[in-house]
Amino acid sequence: MAEGQGGKKTKKRQAKPRVQVAQLEKKGQTAQVKKEMAMQREVVQFFTEITNGLRDAKLKAKAAVIAKDGPQTVEALSQAQMPLGGPLDDLVADLDIRIADDYTLVDPYGEVVRKPMLIQRLRSGRAIFDDFAYKDVNVRIYRSKAVMTNFITLKATFGGRPFVGTYAETHTLQKLGTVWQVVATHMGLVQEKGGPLVFAP
Repeated sequence: MAEGQGGKKTKKRQAKPRVQVAQLEKKGQTAQVKKEMAMQREVVQFFTEITNGLRDAKLKAKAAVIAKDGPQTVEALSQAQMPLGGPLDDLVADLDIRIADDYTLVDPYGEVVRKPMLIQRLRSGRAIFDDFAYKDVNVRIYRSKAVMTNFITLKATFGGRPFVGTYAETHTLQKLGTVWQVVATHMGLVQEKGGPLVFAP
């Protein structure tokens, strides 16, 4: 007990032991790491669902061509456009939620594609994804924002231009409540051993 003003005795505050403070700090850091890891998994799942949607639409496009015209060559099927109506509408409606209204894509040709143009190309069948695979995916979390970098091996046609090769991508995302949205994407052609990759003719 210590004597304060007016002769009143007051209790002396005891400092928290340093060990206890360190444990609390460690616990807080562990909780933050777990939260960030959970958010990283959410971002990977976000792109996995988009990829599955594109693959599903492509399979339905091929099935529609075969049902209409019979067996086709691999080349003919690779150019099959996503069928208009149900499957394509479902895909576009899903992407409309996942893509921010002010989204911008900078493609390897240097073209800046905004959301309305991207949606329009999907609706018109001018976006054809024949094959694609992700690798070396890395996600970094910054509070309610995320940056995902990856390589993608792609065979596609977008807006009349071919995309064939391996590309490096950087995606910027934001989380609004419980919903993730992608706000920007930048693509660059990767140079491999033996020289640079070239665009398909």
